[in-house]
Amino acid sequence: MTEPPHERRRFPRHEPRPSAALRVPIVVDVQLVDISRSGMLFACTQPFEVGQFAQIRTLLGRQPFSASIRVVRVAQHSQPLTRGSLCFGAAFIEVDDTSRSNLQRFLLSAQSRGRDS
Repeated sequence: MTEPPHERRRFPRHEPRPSAALRVPIVVDVQLVDISRSGMLFACTQPFEVGQFAQIRTLLGRQPFSASIRVVRVAQHSQPLTRGSLCFGAAFIEVDDTSRSNLQRFLLSAQSRGRDS
């Protein structure tokens, strides 16, 4: 008669509840197409879905910007710089005070450069 295999576990295992989920963050390079006070348009080859949440970190000018975003639309983009990529419209969900100030400064600077052209 064969003996049962030797148990190597040091702790007993338990069945998880059916609602258990595993979230694994990934880093994706994106191209920032445009940005406003309420959101942004970005292009990349990684698929995103409407309703999906993400965290964006970038530099606006030379100032850091970080925000939580929610994808609100997905579209094929045809501009030469983003050809072959999908474009994603995203709304800002949460922006810290420093990033909000840096965004406002960046937008004012871009607006004044636009008037000078």
